[in-house]
Amino acid sequence: MSPKLTGLIKEGYIEVVIAGTPEVHIMKKGEEKTPEELFPERFMIVTRDNLEEIIRKYPQYSERR
Repeated sequence: MSPKLTGLIKEGYIEVVIAGTPEVHIMKKGEEKTPEELFPERFMIVTRDNLEEIIRKYPQYSERR
């Protein structure tokens, strides 16, 4: 994992990371991306700032329904 993402998790800015989101990006042969570019394409990062938006968009990830 990248030091930038690790730092955000340790600081408590990132609340949850969900793997296998509906918009997950599948790498094609020969495609090159850095960990910083690839991580948000494979995982949904939930922060205090986007929590309500995530709950609205993906109600299945919330206990509130």
